[in-house]
Amino acid sequence: MPDDTPWYSFGHKPLSHTVARKKREQVWAMRVVWITIGVVAVLMVVAVRYYIVWQHGNDIRIPGVGVVRRFPCGDYAVPPQGYYTTQAFAVIDNAALAAHTNKKQAVRTLVDAVFDRELPNIRCGNPLRLRVTEAEWLFRSGTTPPITERTLADVANQVMKSVEAPSWARSTVEELHFIRMLLWGELPDFVGTVDRQPRLSDKMSPIEAVFIAMTLGRGMLLGPDEFRDGPDAYVARARERQSHPPPSGAVLQHRVTVTATADLANGDGFDDPHTVAATSAKQLLDQLGFPR
Repeated sequence: MPDDTPWYSFGHKPLSHTVARKKREQVWAMRVVWITIGVVAVLMVVAVRYYIVWQHGNDIRIPGVGVVRRFPCGDYAVPPQGYYTTQAFAVIDNAALAAHTNKKQAVRTLVDAVFDRELPNIRCGNPLRLRVTEAEWLFRSGTTPPITERTLADVANQVMKSVEAPSWARSTVEELHFIRMLLWGELPDFVGTVDRQPRLSDKMSPIEAVFIAMTLGRGMLLGPDEFRDGPDAYVARARERQSHPPPSGAVLQHRVTVTATADLANGDGFDDPHTVAATSAKQLLDQLGFPR
């Protein structure tokens, strides 16, 4: 019998059915392509957003994971060994050496190293960090003058008085210079680099001035007994210990530190702009002439 299959069909399926099937497959393929492009675009937008937030130093909230905090804030090398203070000084001094190039990123890394090591609980995107970074950059660009020990002492005392701190929580030029002398040998590329001379100059860069203020403030918080008799008595006792160090094997007296005090000394409270710590720091930077 003759084959009744139409000449325009293939495999017993009309040609029109085959064409329709191919068109449906093409439509689905295009839909998959567009869906894939859409998903990739959304992921790229989210990634860019997270990257910008991360670069600004702000916390990132990831659904199902929680809040991720950036730390450390700067790209600096951390020695693998050493006591915390020794390690912190090494981090800061190495960052200071790198910042001698006066490149803006290196300057920012130096500021982050100081904050990370001295007040680690202050967030990367905190305005205090940004203001100090800008002040240091302007100083290194020759736009602003250095800060003298006299200026720092006067401003710090005004701030302490305004927040009704104890009368012994004051500073003098002699005390600041003494502290800088102690730190000079530990941080030769950071402390005393302005008008570098055989003798320590009284001039400081903005970040050095902030570091000295941090060091003195932390000392008063964590060891107030050392400072209760005022700055002159503190310097006298410290010089006496230098001249007559304790004998080998002497028992050190430990002081119990309240957790809240230790947290404040590490930078807690500075991220809330309404706390005494944050307003005092802002006032200090304002009176030192740091950019807002």
